[in-house]
Amino acid sequence: MKLSPKVIIILTILILVIGGGIAFAMNTPAARAERQFNLGDNYLQESKYMEAIPAFQKTIKLEPRNIPARLGLGQAYIAIEEFSNAEAVLKEVIDIDPNNIPAREKLFKGYVKAGDEVAANEVLKEISVLDPQKDLQQYDNDLHLAHAIGVSKASYDQAIIQMNDKQYLEALDSFQKVIWEDSGRYADAQLKTDDCKKAFVSLALQEAKDEAANKNYQRALYLTGQILQVDGSNQEASQLKNAYASILNQELETKNDVIQSLKNLLDEGLIPGIQFQIGTPISRVKEKFGSPDSEGYYDGGYYQKYGSYMYWMPRYDVAANITGITIFQGELLGVKIGNTKLKDVPAILGTPSAVDSMTYYGSKYTLRIEDYESNGIVFAVSLHKKSW
Repeated sequence: MKLSPKVIIILTILILVIGGGIAFAMNTPAARAERQFNLGDNYLQESKYMEAIPAFQKTIKLEPRNIPARLGLGQAYIAIEEFSNAEAVLKEVIDIDPNNIPAREKLFKGYVKAGDEVAANEVLKEISVLDPQKDLQQYDNDLHLAHAIGVSKASYDQAIIQMNDKQYLEALDSFQKVIWEDSGRYADAQLKTDDCKKAFVSLALQEAKDEAANKNYQRALYLTGQILQVDGSNQEASQLKNAYASILNQELETKNDVIQSLKNLLDEGLIPGIQFQIGTPISRVKEKFGSPDSEGYYDGGYYQKYGSYMYWMPRYDVAANITGITIFQGELLGVKIGNTKLKDVPAILGTPSAVDSMTYYGSKYTLRIEDYESNGIVFAVSLHKKSW
C-alpha cells in the first residue's frame, strides 16, 4: 500500500519525538548515575577495584546523597587498603543516614583489616545500640584477627626501623612476625626479608674478615656461623668458617702445649734457654760472669743481677744455691717481656692462681708475672721455689 506524503510526514515526526524522548530520558542525571553505579558494581564483583572507584565517584558526583555508591566505594577502598579514604566515605553514609548499619559493618571490616582493634570494638557497640537483637558473637573471630593484624603491623614498623638502623638480624626476626592475613605488609615483608639477608651477609662477611685480620678468630668464626644461618648456601662464608675453625684448633693445641709447659715449669723449675737454673750454686754464676751488676737485699731476699737475669737466695752466702730467677728480657711460654700486656697473660697461660698478683702456683714453684709501676706491660717474670 502506498503511503501518502502526509502520512509519511506524520510518522517521521512521531519517530523523532519518541526517539528524542528516549534519548532525553537516558541522559538525565539519574540515568547517568544509574549507569555509573552499575558499572562500578560490576567492577566490584569482578574485584577490579581501581576501575570501580572512579565509577562510584562519578555516581556520587551526579547524586551526592547516593548511599549504595558510597558503600561500594568504601568497600573498594578497603580492598586496596586505603583505609583512611574508606573511613571518610563510609562516615559520610552515616552522616546521611545515622542509623545505617551496612556502613558500620563495612567500617568494622576496614578496621579489622587495618588492625585497629579499638576502633572495630567501638563500631560494634554502635551496631549493638542500633540493633540490640543482633548476634555480635559472629564478629569475635574478626576481633581476634584485628588484634593479630595490629601486632603484625607493630612488628612490621619495628622491622623497618631496625632495617634502617642496619640491625638486620633483629629486622629479620621482626619481619617473620608479620602474618599473611596482613596481606599488604606481609608481601612487602617478604621482599624486605631478602634485602635484609643480602645486606647482613655483605656486612657480616666484611666484619668477619676485619676481625680475622686482627686475629680475633673466635669472633670471626661466630660471624660466619651467623651468615650461614641466614644463607646456608653461602660458599664464601663456609670456606672462611672452616679456615677460622682450623686456626682456632691450632691455637687451642698451642695453648694446651703452653699450659702443659707451664705445669712442667712449676713442677720442675727448669726455665728453657738459660744456663743457670734454680738449684745451681751462685758461685758458678760468679765464676762465669765475675762480679754482679748489682746486688742487695730486697723484698725479704738477697739478689745478684747479671745482665737481664736476677738470681735470688734467702740471704747472702757465697755457698748458697739459687732459689729464684727473675728475667727482664726475652720470652717465656709466649709471654713477651716488654711487649705483652698484663691483661693478656691469662689468655696465654690460663687463669692465674692469684689474679691480683698475677701469680701461678705449682707443686714446687711459683711463677709471677710483673709489670713496672702499673703501666700494664709485662716488665719481668720471676720463678721461685715455694719453700722460699
